[in-house]
Amino acid sequence: MEFKNNKLYKNLKMALIDLTISGVLILFGLICILLAFKVIEIQWIIRSKDLSLIQQIILLVIGIFILILGLYLSGIGEAFLHPSEFCGNGACGNGENCGNCLADCECPINQRCKDNVCVVAPDFKITHLHGVEVTDSSGTIDNPITVISENRAISVKSQGAEPDWNISVWVYAEGDREYKQTGRVHISSNGDWWFDNCILQTPGHKYKIWADAEDEKGNTITTINQLWSIRTTYSEPITTTGETEYECPIGQEYIDGKCVIVIDDIESTFGWTPHISEGSSMDITIVSWKTGKGLEIAYDLKEKGYVVISKEVDDLNDPEVLSKIKGIRFFYKGSGKPNTIELKLVYGDDSGTTFGILWNKKTVADDWVPIEVSYSQFSCWWPEDSCLRYGNELDTNRVKKIEFAVSNKLYGGDEYGSGTLIIDDVQGIVS
Repeated sequence: MEFKNNKLYKNLKMALIDLTISGVLILFGLICILLAFKVIEIQWIIRSKDLSLIQQIILLVIGIFILILGLYLSGIGEAFLHPSEFCGNGACGNGENCGNCLADCECPINQRCKDNVCVVAPDFKITHLHGVEVTDSSGTIDNPITVISENRAISVKSQGAEPDWNISVWVYAEGDREYKQTGRVHISSNGDWWFDNCILQTPGHKYKIWADAEDEKGNTITTINQLWSIRTTYSEPITTTGETEYECPIGQEYIDGKCVIVIDDIESTFGWTPHISEGSSMDITIVSWKTGKGLEIAYDLKEKGYVVISKEVDDLNDPEVLSKIKGIRFFYKGSGKPNTIELKLVYGDDSGTTFGILWNKKTVADDWVPIEVSYSQFSCWWPEDSCLRYGNELDTNRVKKIEFAVSNKLYGGDEYGSGTLIIDDVQGIVS
């Protein structure tokens, strides 16, 4: 029957079973205790007046143990008897458990389900992508944003919101820039600017934008049990009413207002090979910062010197990624002497034909700076005969390596010397 598949029916059935078991245990425990104290007798089974002292003590211990077990089960029987299905006071749906059920595992406010036990939820952070961190809605910055963990769902509030704004939310593990879940929330025009639940879905699936997600509990919402940080940025305005869908194709992620393909999130130095000009020096390390990791190039350039990090496309997650995109975007910050940043795409031919683009005197930046460049902006640098042979047109199918360099260009106003450059999140532009 369809009624028997109803979640409420299943919950009531399990609750009655648990109540029956705990009730029988409590009754049996009380009987054992009363027998031990010779308060009652059960004819034809046991005569309490004939019990020795040792037998009384044994019966008392057994009775107390069974009574405690029954009382324990009566309070949290669901979690104890069905650890894969229950957390807190609520039941998850068919096929769900504490690891993937968000709305129905009803832990108290500001608690979350961990190992089938309700525990205090960690603090969540919500940060503008371009640098302003918000930890308290009472802050004085413009348009403060607050994240609230209530019954392990997420709500978003922006006090200065406009009706056609959207907030894009990325949720990821502390110290791990790999995007775990992605959410879309449309800011309502009804004046209250509250959202009951931020929809979290796996990147590459359809991203649902809701004016109110209250009725979607358990369907599109996933767990935030192991997620510690949240990052937000305003996206381009999208007109939505009620339920709407914004979709990036499979294999793409919606980041900073665009569908992109992650070329390399640079969470490690794997595959990145250093090359250094004579007289210059360089060290490369992975460094942690507030919302993830990045590759730091610590360099000391001589006049006209350079340092390079190079990675073969075969070492990327998708060796064919460059042929699927229209350009490249990356983020950087740096300090020290101002010098030139170079981005190069190197062919696998015998002459190492190199296409590139550079930015003079740009290595110094206190905050994260995005750089976005389309393939049409790359020019062929060398060797000249190869550039002529290829018609100065970039063919991504020939690219063998992607390179970043810091160089000293006298004509560009650079200053040779020491400095650091941190590079992060190399992405492919698809539109």
